[in-house]
Amino acid sequence: MKLYIAARFSAKGRLRVIAERLRNLGHQVVSEWIWIDGEDRELPLAAIRDYKNLHIAQCLLLDTTDPLDPDQSGGDREWEGGHATARNMTVILIGEKRHLFHHLIPIHFHTWDDLFNALEKGGGAFFWYLLNNLDTDDRTTRGKR
Repeated sequence: MKLYIAARFSAKGRLRVIAERLRNLGHQVVSEWIWIDGEDRELPLAAIRDYKNLHIAQCLLLDTTDPLDPDQSGGDREWEGGHATARNMTVILIGEKRHLFHHLIPIHFHTWDDLFNALEKGGGAFFWYLLNNLDTDDRTTRGKR
């Protein structure tokens, strides 16, 4: 499955390890921003790149496992999460529910290890099941009615 990871730019080092674990399970992580060294200098081009990556993804993994830091907004990941939701993509929250819209995400894991445990138990069928049994018209339910 093609996955997009939305997180703080400062978390990219930590997320490279997670992306490799997902790849080892047979998934394709399409978030190019994770592999960029240094800062993105051309912000409009970076936004276009991220939109292109997001549009080829089948599922967005929204990471909020970083500690709260009032000096960093983390707003890009929230924008990406909202964009994915508007496109009826499956969104999975990993970490804390930090604002009211996070409570509308029906699939939530407290840690990345929790997600990987579910993936290992469900094998390759985990994401397939989510995509085929989640009612995307009602983001507050866990399955089809």
